[in-house]
Amino acid sequence: MKYLYIFIISIAFNSTNFAQEYTVTPTTDWVEFVDMNEVIISGYDGKEIIIEFDEDVDTKKQETSKGLKLWDQGSFVDKGVMGLKIKQKNKVLLIKQVASDLFDAEINYKIKVPRNMNIKYQDKDWLGNVVEITEMNGTLEISTNHNNIILNNNTGPMAVKSVYGSIDAIFSQVSQEGSISLYSAYQDIDVSIPKSTKSNLQVITDFGNIYSDLEVNVDLDNSKSGGIVGSKMVGDINQGGVDILLQATYGNVYLRGQ
Repeated sequence: MKYLYIFIISIAFNSTNFAQEYTVTPTTDWVEFVDMNEVIISGYDGKEIIIEFDEDVDTKKQETSKGLKLWDQGSFVDKGVMGLKIKQKNKVLLIKQVASDLFDAEINYKIKVPRNMNIKYQDKDWLGNVVEITEMNGTLEISTNHNNIILNNNTGPMAVKSVYGSIDAIFSQVSQEGSISLYSAYQDIDVSIPKSTKSNLQVITDFGNIYSDLEVNVDLDNSKSGGIVGSKMVGDINQGGVDILLQATYGNVYLRGQ
């Protein structure tokens, strides 16, 4: 398969901690981030993807590997820009971290994305730390193993999953265009939504508890009380609307009105 590689079109240096900046012009409405262990992604009213990074480099190892390619998923590849491989694959702009945080550098990324783009984020690395996504209006598809996930002022729709990480989400508004699904296997889920939100609600925890201060019209026939066998609450808010599913297997679910 042939790939159309995206060339970086600008470089800037400044005196801040995030000292290097790269800009990419996307040719699609989907961007996929892979194995980026610590990143803040913010939506903004622009047309380019702007990547900033702060890198604590092991200079000796960087010099030793100079001029060499990195083995990654079955082939040798250039480390590319800031330890990232950036390319257009099918109809998705792929941004993948190929430099190891553990052995080559500790890298923190800040990325600005046009707010109406759709984001797919995957991180199966056990080094995963925190991913924060803010001010996005497009679809979010997030799947991680160890990352804690912070979501602020995104409208949805979204499907978010973390195995060992927590999920914290604050909505200033909730889109009625598509469903919202948040799942954590081993940690808590904490969600705040406007009290005026119209939604069909399903909240499930197998070994935790459910807490809320919202006025929920509960479907008692399809709900069950808390305890060691878990809790399930099915109902609607403000006579129903967009589907919202919150599920934590071993953690608690906190649903707050604002």
